[in-house]
Amino acid sequence: MQAPSQERRRLVFVGSVLVDLVVRVDELPGRGADILARGAHATPGAGFDVLAAAARHGLPAAFAGRHGDGPFGSRVEESLAAEGIDVLLPATHGDDTGFRVGLVERGGDRTFVTCAGAESRLDTADLAGLRLESTDVVHVSGRDLAQPGAGTAIAGWLRTLPADIAVSLEVGPRHDDVPSDVHTRVLRRCDVVSMPLSATGSLLGTSGVKAAAEALHDYAPRLTAAVFRRGVDGCWAYDAESGSAPVEVPAPPLDPTDGTRMDGTHTGVVLAGLARGLPVATAALRANVAALLGASGRDAADIASAATVDRFLGTRWNGS
Repeated sequence: MQAPSQERRRLVFVGSVLVDLVVRVDELPGRGADILARGAHATPGAGFDVLAAAARHGLPAAFAGRHGDGPFGSRVEESLAAEGIDVLLPATHGDDTGFRVGLVERGGDRTFVTCAGAESRLDTADLAGLRLESTDVVHVSGRDLAQPGAGTAIAGWLRTLPADIAVSLEVGPRHDDVPSDVHTRVLRRCDVVSMPLSATGSLLGTSGVKAAAEALHDYAPRLTAAVFRRGVDGCWAYDAESGSAPVEVPAPPLDPTDGTRMDGTHTGVVLAGLARGLPVATAALRANVAALLGASGRDAADIASAATVDRFLGTRWNGS
C-alpha cells in the first residue's frame, strides 16, 4: 500500500451492505419454470463479506454506507455488531436496506438479482461527514460504482482524500456497468486493486497477466499491489512497488458448493495481510485458502477465520 512504512490500522468500506436471500438449486430454471429448492437461507452480503473477512483476519473494520431502519437494515446492523464492525452512518429513517436473491447451483455458481434499497442512495453529503484517519484503508466495490448516483459520489469524494489514506478497489461482475470515467477516476486514486482475470480485456484492453499488470499501473499511478482473481484456480499477485512480474498463486484442491462469499472473502483477507506487512503473494495465498474453505466447508458460504487458515496451511496443504 502507499506509504508502506505506515501501519494500516482500519479498513473503512464505503458502499453497500445488503441482505442475501440465497436459494440452492440443482440448476437455473428455464423461463416460466417452477422448481423446488434444495435449501435456502438469509445472510448479510455484498460489502459485509470483505468487512467480516478483514476483521476475522486481524484488521479492524468499519462500515461507511447507508442502511435502513426496517427489518433488513436491522439484520445488517446486528450482523455487523456481531463481527465487531463499527457503523459510521446512522440508519436512514423510513427506508429499508435492499436485498439480493441468489440462485446457487451445484458446483457453487451463483446468479443474483438485486432489489436496491437505502444502501443505494449514498450521496456526497454522507461522504463529506465521514471522519477518517491517516492510517485508514478506504475500500470501494465496483458493485457500488455501477450505481448511477452513489458511484459518481464515491468517485468524486475519493479525489478529495488526503494522500496518506490508502484506497482499495474490488472489481466485480458488474464492471461493464460502471461508466468509464468513473472507473478512470477511481483507479487513479487506488493503491490496491483486486479484479477477476477475466475482466482485464474489457477494463484494461489486454488479457495477458503481465500486460494487464503494466496497463493497470498506467491507470493507477499510486498502485502498490494488485490481485487478478481466478476463482477455484487461485489468482495472480502483482507487487507493483518492486516492479517484479506477477506471480501465480495456487488454490487448495477443494470443491466449492456455494461461491457467494468468495470474492469478498478473498479481498478482505488480502487487505488484512497487506496491512500486516505480508508480501502480496503471501496475502493472496491466505486469501485463496480462506475463500475456498468458506465456499466448500460444512457451513458453506461461511468466512474462514485466520486461525482456520493457519491450521489448514499447517496440516492439510502447504500451498504447492
